[in-house]
Amino acid sequence: MLEFLNDKLSNHIIYGILIVIVWILIGKIVKKILDTMFRKLFQRTKTTLDERILSVIRTRITLIAALIGLGIAFREARKAFVVEQITANQIIDYLTIALYLVIVFTITRIVAKIIQVTLEWYMEEVSAKTKTDVRGTIAPLTTKIINIIL
Repeated sequence: MLEFLNDKLSNHIIYGILIVIVWILIGKIVKKILDTMFRKLFQRTKTTLDERILSVIRTRITLIAALIGLGIAFREARKAFVVEQITANQIIDYLTIALYLVIVFTITRIVAKIIQVTLEWYMEEVSAKTKTDVRGTIAPLTTKIINIIL
């Protein structure tokens, strides 16, 4: 077991795992801060839009933190390999590209959900002011269009 801990690759993998764990904890702390401080602040406003947007961001914050930690962990794992280890470096490159795609997809979904929540809120506001129900007709159409675009 001690020989495993003396291995350069093992050390960098352990550091990488620790980095991901720390970033997940950071994400949970940020989520807790969003739950307490910002929720109290947003409850003082007259609209519910900010609370809805906060809810969308809050649900994905730990995932975003974990992805950031994973990116840093990949950089840490790369330190274990020398330039001549082409296959290992290519694997790290492919994993980094895949991680980048996951991050882009996650951010795109968050933006789409924020747009959807904003439109739903707006439809509710219009429905309340005009005493008509536009949510049932326009909201599904706009949601589909946003999902197609994004």
